[in-house]
Amino acid sequence: MSRALATASRVRLVVSRPRMMRARVRVPSLLGIAGLVFALALVGPERVGAEPEPWPSSVEPDLGEAASASASAESESESQPGTGDASAADVAARGGASLARARAVASPNLRVGVAYDYGRVDETQTVFVGPSSVQTLELEAEDGHAVNAQLVGTLPLFSIVGLRATAYGGFREARRSLDGLQPGASTIDGYGGQAELFVRHPEIGSFAAGGGYGRLGGEGGGSAEQVTGSADAQIFFPDFGTGPVDWFAHFEFRHREVSGTGQTFDVDADVYDVTGGARWYLGPDFAMVVTGAWQRAEEEFFAEDDTTGGLAFHWRLPLPIRPVSIELFAGGTAGISEYKEPPFRGDHRLVYGARAGLTLRLFSGASLLESIRRYD
Repeated sequence: MSRALATASRVRLVVSRPRMMRARVRVPSLLGIAGLVFALALVGPERVGAEPEPWPSSVEPDLGEAASASASAESESESQPGTGDASAADVAARGGASLARARAVASPNLRVGVAYDYGRVDETQTVFVGPSSVQTLELEAEDGHAVNAQLVGTLPLFSIVGLRATAYGGFREARRSLDGLQPGASTIDGYGGQAELFVRHPEIGSFAAGGGYGRLGGEGGGSAEQVTGSADAQIFFPDFGTGPVDWFAHFEFRHREVSGTGQTFDVDADVYDVTGGARWYLGPDFAMVVTGAWQRAEEEFFAEDDTTGGLAFHWRLPLPIRPVSIELFAGGTAGISEYKEPPFRGDHRLVYGARAGLTLRLFSGASLLESIRRYD
């Protein structure tokens, strides 16, 4: 779904249940174990700098022919002085080049992004039929707008390990107030930062895990603190004739605590985001991104699940202004939002939106493909 709606649903703030929070403590541990296993598999000594082994033949070689070929090769090597040394040098050079290609970040770089989001959720109503009465819950249609900016710096640490740091800020219109108790469009502004450690091999894939902290401010003087944890995995497929493809999956958990709203009880919110998809490079500087996303916002009195699909296009402008490159992107999302508030039955309503913006990269790759796999 669009970020205007996504951020909108993220501000549904609830009273957390202690037993639920105890159960969620296990989530970072599971993510950490998964990340460690992925990292060990990715950085194994037999993987780094190694050329792919040929597929084993099902036909056993003739030992006599093998011995003859070996003797012939030794004879040629002896008849040409210096050939053996040159071959060893070539192997060492290829190994060094492969190790250089395997770096997580080709060189330190920066990028600045600005995006505008629009989203809309349709109206709906649901009923509860009790033993002596019938109650109706009506949800009005809401439009949301958002403008966000971010500054991202990426640094190589060692070998295939890198660090990514992000600072962000912006404002958005949410479906509810910051404390989640008043329905209707409400303007919320915020800022914060996050950091990620990641392992990446530009020919295999990457895994990243990190966390962040942010501050939010809403209408009426309320404010909120937000803590974020995330994990991201990607697999890089080479070009098999139709263009390279990056398969990716992203998980994010956000916990917010609101203060200054005048409530006599704590107002907290827990939001889960899961996104998966593929980035298909139709050319070195043009990519199509297909995504599927699920988001759940939980609070004491209600919960809301958004299930959406998205399509976006990214284009790196062919401008000779190195070391600067400009990427434009635009896309849309559509899906279903399910609102659950006891004792009413859950009801579905349509949610959709659009997103557009640009990314300015400094000291990055020579193409969009190279920038994403070796620099970002």
